[in-house]
Amino acid sequence: MTPCCLDEDQPIATENSSKTDIEEVSEDKTLETGGSSNTDIEEISEDKTLETEVSNTTDIEQLSEDKPLEAEVSRNVPAMNMFLGQPTAKHLSAGDVILSFTNRFFSESGSGVGEETSAYPNLGFSWGITDDLELSFEGQIVDSGGPGRQGPFRATRKSQANTDFALEVKQRLWQYYDQTLSWSGVFSISAGERGFRFFREGETFRGEGGRVTPALQFPFTAILDNWELTLSPTVAFFNQGNAIHLHRAPIENPGSFGTTFGLAGGVSYSINPRLTIWGDAFVPATGNNSINRDSGRTAKAIAYNGGLRYKVNPRLSVDVFGSNALGSVGPLSLTADRELTAFGTKVTFMPNWFEGNLRYPDSYSGDFGIDSPVTEDGLNFFDGGTVPMNRFLLDLKGGSQGFLSAFRYGLFKDLELGVFLDYIRGRVDESEQGLSAKLRLLNQEQGDPVTGSLGITVGMTNEPFINFFTDNSNEFFERGLPKSVPWIADEDSLETGKLLIATVSIPLHYKFEQGLALWFTPTIGYVQRSANDIELAGFNVGTSVPVIGDWSLVGEVGANLTENGNGFRGAFRRDSIPWTFAVRWNPANFLGYSIDDQLGYPYLDLYITNRVGFSSWQQLRVRNQNRTAVGVGLRFPF
Repeated sequence: MTPCCLDEDQPIATENSSKTDIEEVSEDKTLETGGSSNTDIEEISEDKTLETEVSNTTDIEQLSEDKPLEAEVSRNVPAMNMFLGQPTAKHLSAGDVILSFTNRFFSESGSGVGEETSAYPNLGFSWGITDDLELSFEGQIVDSGGPGRQGPFRATRKSQANTDFALEVKQRLWQYYDQTLSWSGVFSISAGERGFRFFREGETFRGEGGRVTPALQFPFTAILDNWELTLSPTVAFFNQGNAIHLHRAPIENPGSFGTTFGLAGGVSYSINPRLTIWGDAFVPATGNNSINRDSGRTAKAIAYNGGLRYKVNPRLSVDVFGSNALGSVGPLSLTADRELTAFGTKVTFMPNWFEGNLRYPDSYSGDFGIDSPVTEDGLNFFDGGTVPMNRFLLDLKGGSQGFLSAFRYGLFKDLELGVFLDYIRGRVDESEQGLSAKLRLLNQEQGDPVTGSLGITVGMTNEPFINFFTDNSNEFFERGLPKSVPWIADEDSLETGKLLIATVSIPLHYKFEQGLALWFTPTIGYVQRSANDIELAGFNVGTSVPVIGDWSLVGEVGANLTENGNGFRGAFRRDSIPWTFAVRWNPANFLGYSIDDQLGYPYLDLYITNRVGFSSWQQLRVRNQNRTAVGVGLRFPF
């Protein structure tokens, strides 16, 4: 039986069969055209092990739910080959579901918002209802402090009204018989609050823009070998007074947005099966989709995205790109910033929760449904590899630093999500609560030279962060601010020190056969509304050395390579070397704990350190006056 959703032009990948195998078999067995009987297959299998398509329902029932046969599926998963901003005429197969998370970081230097970095996160999904009908939904957030300078005014979005919800429906209209040419129609609608404020000294204007915006696109896609080209006539029906979150200024002759027609398109080239370079753009011909910061009037701008896509496994990919578009789906993706370019990342994956996704493998090596255990790292929550899929990892630490915790979940093979809280004692160093995501790009357990990952955290600080932000260890006390427990969903506030922090890290890990482990984690830290695009940038290097039985020693040292200072000495920020030393005990044998090969083992740490905490940001931070802290930590996988 041929799998129902494999493209006809996609050969079924097999592990043990090849052209040579078939030629050898054909010398001994005559395979008649039109197919072979079950008896023929049984006779052939006595001499040759051929991984074939599942032949009957009984075979399917015998498959492990977590380990689909490689012969059932194609390694070329269409869902992993979409553009970022503009639609193509390629479709998901019926039952396919993909989830995605995108974040753009705009450096607002010179925009009038402030010398800062602002984030534009998106979260969405796409569902193949049928082979010809596809539905997508995306929640998109723009920075509430933007767009900034607009003529003589400072323009901002109304607090809690900076979210856009986009619904997109794509219908295939025509397809050439070999699937190299396709044409589709796309209808999308954008909805949400559009509150705005324009203000200058002694004068403030507030208002609300149109809340609903539809758009139509008709992408035509051509595929030639490793190339893919799409052209799409596009029209967006913007309100006269606003293009989603861009608004007409209260000036003379401000212009208008209105119906905007143009041509969208994209091109991609597959360098190899796992690496693709791509770009897409929307070029407006009539109407306006942007603003001119100098004049304050409405304007046209080419909305573009372009970057590299790396397929971590057949159902998981990561994009790194540059963009000036304000969104990823629907009418918001057709609006753009004329002056600023964002750096962005996108993670796309097909989770096991949906039966249709199980038709595709989760590995290029053939180890379907089998994951590697957690690596043995230092005390930082996000060093090393990823948590195995469908497993949890709890980290709890406490001592003179405060209460430190992280809860991580293996959402999918090579992908984990987490939540963390570092609640720090005192009134000088900040606490942080946030979310984490990590992609494992290399896996030593599967033959790669090291285990390498890409880690991202986004956290909210509490009020003592005003000390670090203003480079004054007494600022929190002088302002008489209260101290709260940080929460990522809280509204940011420059006046009270509650700001967002984002980090990007690349944890590298190597384990020797004798149990010795080495790791190296370079990390970059961004602070919302900071004058420095990169506030902290440095690394952590460490080792775990087995000593006796279940006991080992852990040592780590790091450095901040910026000149901004990573801790207070006296009243001002200075650079200090962060370090940690720990004695580690694995209690599994003592407790009679059964170790899962895909999970790893628990351990207890007794540690001393001068670090503020153990999130990616706080492992680069040094405690006030370089003081030493002691504590105990527990890591428990389940």
